Amino acid sequence: MHPADWPGPDLAAFLDRLLSKHSKLGFEPGAKASYSNLGFLVLGQIIEATSGRSVQDYVRQEILGPLGMHHTDYAYPTSAAPVATGYQRRRSPMAPLMRWRLPAGILGPQEDGYLSFRRFYVDGPAYGGLVGPVEDAARFLQMHLGDGDLGGTRVLNTESAAAMRQIRTLGRRFDPRGGDDGQRDRLRPRPDRRPAGYQASSYDQDLLPPRQPVKPID
Repeated sequence: MHPADWPGPDLAAFLDRLLSKHSKLGFEPGAKASYSNLGFLVLGQIIEATSGRSVQDYVRQEILGPLGMHHTDYAYPTSAAPVATGYQRRRSPMAPLMRWRLPAGILGPQEDGYLSFRRFYVDGPAYGGLVGPVEDAARFLQMHLGDGDLGGTRVLNTESAAAMRQIRTLGRRFDPRGGDDGQRDRLRPRPDRRPAGYQASSYDQDLLPPRQPVKPID
């Protein structure tokens, strides 16, 4: 990751360095599942090679635009729109680790017992880094509730949308959620059993226990 006002790395060179460090498979493909940012970076290169577009442009043109997610992008808004600030408890085992592992310019001032985070971007857009409001995330969730269709606009065929929600290879127990330093979110698309929910926090800890209900999105 890098501060939002700093230039990012050359993505092709960045991926080459990572692949040189991880040149051997951890296990046979399909034998088990393991979360991997590197896997999504490789997928991004495949998308760029086959589409002739950058991952960012592909996502904008094939997903964000058609779904009407007009306030979500790989960059912070240039307008005066409010943007959440991420926080981490200062008295936490993670706090010293963050000071050690995060690049300069990421950690901000302390506020009421919390470490704040300045605006930053991840170094590989293929594995994350979208910035946007919860209303746009809800549209993505509604698309899944429609098995790839939102208001007559289809971005996935029914089979692909269903496959994205299936666990075909077992790994560690997990929830469909994600996040980064100072951020946390949880997405629960269940077309077969409504309601669905989306939960987000600007604090690096879940807002609600895993089994506590969230506000439904119809």
